[in-house]
Amino acid sequence: MLPRWHRKQVPMEKRKDKKVSDVYLYHSTFWEISPYEEAIKALEVMIKNDVGRLVVKENDSITGLITRNGLARYVQIMGK
Repeated sequence: MLPRWHRKQVPMEKRKDKKVSDVYLYHSTFWEISPYEEAIKALEVMIKNDVGRLVVKENDSITGLITRNGLARYVQIMGK
């Protein structure tokens, strides 16, 4: 996963010459959440770790991906 703060460390003029292996971070369990957690908990984890998405895992298997934008859209739709 590549947090937004990490992308900013590569100057714009050098980005075209970079490979994924030059800028990515190894996966961390901080970027995982259970499908049974409340949506607000997912948002709190994203904010705390400055990431825009979390891997949804159940029984050591990846079952999905949840994003800040996806959560925001859901809240907006459900609020109407």
